[in-house]
Amino acid sequence: MNPTQKQTTPARPTIADILRGSANIIDTNGWHTHSLHDAENPYPSLAAVCAVGGMYLACGILPGTVGYRPAPVNDACDYFASWLLSQHPEYDSLFRDYCAGLDPVEVADLPIRFNDTPDRIQQEVTAALRAAANCWDANQRGITGPAVN
Repeated sequence: MNPTQKQTTPARPTIADILRGSANIIDTNGWHTHSLHDAENPYPSLAAVCAVGGMYLACGILPGTVGYRPAPVNDACDYFASWLLSQHPEYDSLFRDYCAGLDPVEVADLPIRFNDTPDRIQQEVTAALRAAANCWDANQRGITGPAVN
């Protein structure tokens, strides 16, 4: 690098970038349920993924290669969970039960439960990821309310 050049740090993706990225990856690679990704695929970056697995790939991390949920993935997952709670009243009771210690459901599990719900289809998952991303973008511009959800 030339000494007169400034080294730039790549911008961290926004939550909306990660959610949209997850939807795009699912559209390209395929949708998977009951695990982060299709572990049978010999090409992990091309494997079918669930909503959360797509968030990993959208951040440039192969699902299952780290033993924790990295901060950008965790932030996107938490936001998607809160968006799901605002859009799907049936998940609200699961969350209240968790808070009361009645059910081992954490907020971070809601995107996984949404992804793995019986009879759910890929288009519902990708539409929800994109809608949550749009809501994030609108909220960052100071627009709130049902019109952005």
